[in-house]
Amino acid sequence: MKKKIEKKRTLKNSNPASIAPQKRAQKAASKPAPFRRKPLALIFIAIAFIVIIVAALLAVEFVFASKKSLTVLDICGISPGGKFFGHTVGDEQSCKIQCRAQCVSKGYSLDAWTFTPSAGGCNSCSCSCIKRLI
Repeated sequence: MKKKIEKKRTLKNSNPASIAPQKRAQKAASKPAPFRRKPLALIFIAIAFIVIIVAALLAVEFVFASKKSLTVLDICGISPGGKFFGHTVGDEQSCKIQCRAQCVSKGYSLDAWTFTPSAGGCNSCSCSCIKRLI
């Protein structure tokens, strides 16, 4: 009850031109800001749209990327003097380097490689190359 009386007194005693801005300020303070919800919704929609586009591009890349398998030959053996001469693919690192070189020379990029050492003979090196669209 006292609050109503105090409100009436303040409204009566104040300047009539300043009453309207006071009422607007009170109404604005009591309502939640609707403009804050709209940017959040727009940001969410934009993020969802970007995720969908990236997923679509990755799906296209997966479907239309061309793969090629290669085998790097290891040259090894016994020389006429009875001595064993070295491998051209002696370890995993040299396998990777030769695979990358063969893939790049054919216009592909290296995807995976497999090195299999052999104790008695030549080593084995297999490559998987891929040509990416993106």
